[in-house]
Amino acid sequence: MMAIYRGVVKNRTVVLEEALPYAEGTEVVVAIFPYPPKEKGSPVAILEALGGTLTPEEAEQIAQAVMASRKIDPEMWDKP
Repeated sequence: MMAIYRGVVKNRTVVLEEALPYAEGTEVVVAIFPYPPKEKGSPVAILEALGGTLTPEEAEQIAQAVMASRKIDPEMWDKP
């Protein structure tokens, strides 16, 4: 079974965003693909810049309000 997980390198160690469903000691193969940088001014970059200042619900409300008030590509919200 193959799965893809996202993480961040900290002190030369990959720290995953979520726990793995595998038992302790399970051997795995890891392939590293650097995540593309966030496009300056993209909705995702703006919301991440506000990180810690908004609840997930507030961030979602902002995203919904922008999509409702402007004609934008909804997929842009998923772009890094």
